[in-house]
Amino acid sequence: MAAAGRNEARRIAGVTPKWTSLLPVASVVAATALFAACGQDRAPDVPMSEGQVIMLNSGCSACHGTEGQGGMAPSWNGIYMDQITLEDGSKVLADEAYLIRSIKDPTAQQVKGFSIMPPNTLTDAQIQLVIDYIKSLK
Repeated sequence: MAAAGRNEARRIAGVTPKWTSLLPVASVVAATALFAACGQDRAPDVPMSEGQVIMLNSGCSACHGTEGQGGMAPSWNGIYMDQITLEDGSKVLADEAYLIRSIKDPTAQQVKGFSIMPPNTLTDAQIQLVIDYIKSLK
């Protein structure tokens, strides 16, 4: 009862505890942190490349990840000009020709440990933009 009486007296006198003045600031900070944690790791002022936009809009990101980090499909990070082990145990260099072939004919050379990529309807120009994006990933 004593605490309720003090709060009522403060309300009548127009006095609020000091910590309540921090509530709006704390709310904004918490909301900002929450939204930042839900966003991508990419800085908001860095525009996406055309290849990344195509990758996101064409469904590639469902398996290769929104930033090419992999998951159900191989990672694209650092894959360009790297040796790839295929399902049959052979190795192939992930150069531009390999990437084009893999995107156009996903069954041609299956990467070991991953399922076959579904077919796509990307044009040659779109494939080149996606490959340019893959090349940019380190």
